[in-house]
Amino acid sequence: MKFNSVDEVKAYSDLQIEKEINKIEAKINNLKYMPQMAVAVIVIYLIGMHFIGYTFEYWVTIMIIGLVIMATDQASVKRTELLKELLKLKYGNKT
Repeated sequence: MKFNSVDEVKAYSDLQIEKEINKIEAKINNLKYMPQMAVAVIVIYLIGMHFIGYTFEYWVTIMIIGLVIMATDQASVKRTELLKELLKLKYGNKT
């Protein structure tokens, strides 16, 4: 790609930054549903176990709840990292 002026280089750079910002914002929007999905998984598990008629095995329940908590925490960490990256892209190295 050949640029004819400094303004074209700046415009291309701004366009690339804007594309990256849009990708990060889309990832953040996808991660915001993780807590609701975690609650849904637990509720579906409990309802399923109730209707099937099995007694609740405490170790299975603890493992499922632990996995859901771990997944939610990992999503929160990823969201925080994406927010830091987004702020760095939007405002430069001021943050």
